[in-house]
Amino acid sequence: MLSLSSHAFAASAMAAACALAMSPVRAAESGAFVAGGIGHAWNDAGPEQVDTTAWRIGAGYRWAITPAVAIGFEVGYADLGTLARGTGTLVTPNGSSSYPIAFRAKGPALGLDARFDIAPAWFVGARVGVQRANFSLRPSPTVMPIDDETGWYAGVGIGHDFGRAWSLALGYDRVQVDFGNGDVDSDQLGVQAEYRF
Repeated sequence: MLSLSSHAFAASAMAAACALAMSPVRAAESGAFVAGGIGHAWNDAGPEQVDTTAWRIGAGYRWAITPAVAIGFEVGYADLGTLARGTGTLVTPNGSSSYPIAFRAKGPALGLDARFDIAPAWFVGARVGVQRANFSLRPSPTVMPIDDETGWYAGVGIGHDFGRAWSLALGYDRVQVDFGNGDVDSDQLGVQAEYRF
């Protein structure tokens, strides 16, 4: 789980990026997009805290609201990565043996997506929505899903356009999903590529 100072640093970095000149290079355009991202996740699942890799893919459509703002929707699929690790015991007629267990979560997501042009070729992106998480244990023999819950996600990022169709962004996402009597909190910092058409 990220410390308070880490949150403050991330917020300061985003604020500094937003302080760039506010004149967009061109008017915002309506259109569809596909995107994919990968990053590092700090997961807090009850007493367990595990660092892992998280990724997401998605697609959507934005409508130009002003010359610098486009707002729309996105649908996608996210893998929150390994939320906790442990050890299981396999009992056989020849004795017992231990094996590692990975507690994972992944599932579909649906939300709103916005893009704000802040300077020539630079933009700020934001998104918020619902995240479905299918919790499961790995590996065999404990491969069956053990729970399925719905939570929320929110994210913000700063990006750069490489031509009219491609962009690359650095972003922060927060995902929270209930599980049992507690919840899973995931702080994610990563990169996202987007193609617009």
